[in-house]
Amino acid sequence: MTMTSWSIQIDGVRAVLASVATDGEALTAAGAAFDAASASAVATVAAPTVSAALRSAMDEREDVADRMAATVRRAVGGASDATTAYLDGDEEMAANATARASAVDAWNRSAPPAGVDHGIWRVR
Repeated sequence: MTMTSWSIQIDGVRAVLASVATDGEALTAAGAAFDAASASAVATVAAPTVSAALRSAMDEREDVADRMAATVRRAVGGASDATTAYLDGDEEMAANATARASAVDAWNRSAPPAGVDHGIWRVR
């Protein structure tokens, strides 16, 4: 299937990105809370082997929330960049369409407008 057009609801994209960014901040906060709780748990365990095992388990998981939040930030950034590119492209397409429309309007004058081949309905 070939896509022939785009239809992006800019306000909807902005709302979704804002919501995801808020969730990403909550994820970062949860990661910080997990790190603090882990340190507290390790500090309160009296048995050295249990403390070491608990520390090892926590160390393996301590940066999971940070990595997830970083992934969310990259995704939000990518979606934002793509939306901006769409808007820029949309504005460029509109300007090009206006220029083409102006060229066609000027076709019946004595000389073709700049960028239009005389006798050919094509805008360069």
